[in-house]
Amino acid sequence: MLGWLCPGHPRFFLEPSFFGCTFRMNARKDFLDKVVKVINGRKSDRAPLKITENIHACLENIDTNNARLLRASPPAWTLVRFAIDHEKSIGALLEQVDPSHISGIVSRLSAHESCSKIFQHTFQEAQRGKKRQAALDKYITSFSIPSESRPYKKPRLDPPPSSMSSDEASSSDLQTTGHQSSVSASLVPIETHQTIDSTTAPSNHGTLPDAAVLPLVFPQRMCDGVFKYTEGKKEEAKYKVFACVTLSWQDDASQCSLDIGLTTTGASTVAGEIFQKRISYNEDKTVWVLTFDDGVEASMRPGDTFDRARDLPMKPLLGELVSTIFENNPQRHRELKEGDRMTRLLSLTLGDSHSPSKLRVILEAEMLKGLGRHLWPQY
Repeated sequence: MLGWLCPGHPRFFLEPSFFGCTFRMNARKDFLDKVVKVINGRKSDRAPLKITENIHACLENIDTNNARLLRASPPAWTLVRFAIDHEKSIGALLEQVDPSHISGIVSRLSAHESCSKIFQHTFQEAQRGKKRQAALDKYITSFSIPSESRPYKKPRLDPPPSSMSSDEASSSDLQTTGHQSSVSASLVPIETHQTIDSTTAPSNHGTLPDAAVLPLVFPQRMCDGVFKYTEGKKEEAKYKVFACVTLSWQDDASQCSLDIGLTTTGASTVAGEIFQKRISYNEDKTVWVLTFDDGVEASMRPGDTFDRARDLPMKPLLGELVSTIFENNPQRHRELKEGDRMTRLLSLTLGDSHSPSKLRVILEAEMLKGLGRHLWPQY
């Protein structure tokens, strides 16, 4: 449902079959330049219509001006990211791109903010713009995690080494010391399933996904609620890696899991959106406060778990990729619709200000491998 013609252009319109259109291909040389002009609200005689063909051209000729502009233009990269949601073959093409070419772009890109600007410049003043904007609202959902949870307001969010498993601590050292390239490829998800004691901390994937990668899987503001490791002074803090995003493997291939470590603010939001529980963390008493509908409050301790959930908020909160994994599997989809059977699919274990809360999503091993390839694209 994403169309690109300049506001005011006589053929500015929106078509569900947009990416299948057969418009004349723009010259490679000025394709992405036109993307930037359109996004910046400048008039252009031709809109960038043949996205797939031009990405093909970039892959085949990485030294062309077109390819360089793709690597150097955050607005153009944002456009391509949204194209992935509508044309799955584009995602397959981008998997062939060297991650080093785009990591710098993604690290500077806030998907939520940039996409809002795109829609504002492109649709706001267009004829029947309100109707088009309503059709696109689902792609710029106001994700629930509030701005107060944004990591730059909390300069140090990582848990101390004592609260992490040995696998997590060792993998963190690899990332923060700049030796990620030395990590063995054997740590990537493989066909066999490692035996794990599910009563202890989950087995780590082997390394931590770069902070620039996770927004390609989850919505930006969901990522803002995830624990990260930082470096630098408070005013110049840099967030290098997502510290608490792990994949866990079990003997039972249907019971593997994705674990997401959340800040206290992020955990409060997830509890409300997914589990319909109002909770807040009391820093002074180091306890969680659960507030019922009648105003009565009860105390909860770190380690307490919510294990019943409703499925409706999952898609906007967890993102297109994770939600699609559930929807594309008939068994998982049925379980999402049956509240009594959701215990083994979603759980939220509360942490504190020093160790993260943990949102666990149960996945099958084959699905988990696909998710791992998105979180760890360097392998």
